[in-house]
Amino acid sequence: MLKLCIPVLLLTSFCLADSAVMYEFPDGRTVAMTSNGDISMASERVSIIPSGGMFGSYDDGRGWLPLMEIRCMFELVNNSGEEQYITVGFPFDAKYGDSYSAMDDSMLIEMLAMASQDEDRPPWQELNPTRGTDALEALPEDLEFSTFINGEETPVYYRRCASCLDEELIWRPVVAVWKMKFEPYETVILENTYNTSWDYLGVGPWSEFEINYILISGSTWSGPIGDAEITLEVPGELPMPVLSDSLSVYWDWTGGPIIDGRTVTWHYTDLEPSENLSFSVVIEMKDYCDDNISASSMFNAVVWTEDELLVSTAEYLRDVTTWELHFDTILMIRILEALPYALNGHIPPNDLNPNIFRTAGFDHELDLPAEHEAVLEVVETIRAQAERDIALVKDAGYLEFLPLFAEERHWNEQILSRYSSYPVKQRKFLDLLEHLESASEGEFIEDTVIRAFYGLTGWYFPDFSAGIQPISADSVTQYREMLENSV
Repeated sequence: MLKLCIPVLLLTSFCLADSAVMYEFPDGRTVAMTSNGDISMASERVSIIPSGGMFGSYDDGRGWLPLMEIRCMFELVNNSGEEQYITVGFPFDAKYGDSYSAMDDSMLIEMLAMASQDEDRPPWQELNPTRGTDALEALPEDLEFSTFINGEETPVYYRRCASCLDEELIWRPVVAVWKMKFEPYETVILENTYNTSWDYLGVGPWSEFEINYILISGSTWSGPIGDAEITLEVPGELPMPVLSDSLSVYWDWTGGPIIDGRTVTWHYTDLEPSENLSFSVVIEMKDYCDDNISASSMFNAVVWTEDELLVSTAEYLRDVTTWELHFDTILMIRILEALPYALNGHIPPNDLNPNIFRTAGFDHELDLPAEHEAVLEVVETIRAQAERDIALVKDAGYLEFLPLFAEERHWNEQILSRYSSYPVKQRKFLDLLEHLESASEGEFIEDTVIRAFYGLTGWYFPDFSAGIQPISADSVTQYREMLENSV
């Protein structure tokens, strides 16, 4: 999907031509070795921090994607009694920070494959007649790539390289190249610095920013990576997880990092990489301009009884919003609280943005008809129950998971290890996942707290299927058993 290119070091024997180095091993985004089994990686340190600048622009020239400064430090050890001469390469997409309004990289790859499948020629990713040629002019203006060996900057040149389907290296792939020498048993500190930007995928009210860090290429070193730490600072321009009247945000990731505020840290010892890392910020705008609500239509469609108020509201909002926005329970209650006022031309007293409704104006007196006062009493009863549920869920330690469960509709088993660095959180997260399949099918949940949690998502109602793609309860159970057996 959206990518932040992180370094890859390609090692091969000195006698090979640069073009061969570029083509033979253009994949991965972390230090890797291809031909010399005597060099190991003692440690790897990667920091990804905001540089303070912005990339891309609106019509008025303002940047809108945060620029990031990348610093990578590798401790490489020659375990042999012989000198080692190597060529090192660092592939990346020269076209970074792109925004896609219709498709992500995986969609683009599928489209390219379909477009060429009936043609009498090699697959699209193998068509790269210019690989090995100079690529200096293809570099982003603010890339500022530098390489330091034991603290001294070394000359770097740039070559075009082949596209790589496995690593989705498809946007003008380029590789930075330099030479390295190891004395017998020498430890060399290699440092790379450069700038890049967050990529972005957005359609309608939804947007996503994502970073991928490729670890599996590091499995080619002699033995495991002794110590690896990758640190990401999420820039202030990207929102924290939240459920509000106007915004729903959750953070998603793989690899079990420690998260402290905006600092995300993956740390491993004796690492034999088997999976890659990703981090994303997923956003839905609740007040999207294409989806304001007809106050009169909604008032007439909602069933104003305690048993049917929320389910009828959820059905109405799902059917009338162009983008089928996701409304959690508290937001639905706030809309219901504001609805009689908007219908009568009053500014809602609960501070909900009145522009969420289509009305003639908001300039009338505050008195409401008795009928509308009566429905507000029903809403107040439902709100009181929701507040009790929030307190119950918060006390049980489940509330922080609500943004994810309120928004996500397509689940996969990769998320099972999400909280592997937090044993207590992981148990609670798996508690919820174990009931996801039942909740999505509208089955009654016996556990009072977990039933209260799903009731706050805005999509769980007993006897109603939510149309969610869940993880099976069996998969969660098997994963828990695997954890218990590994202790």
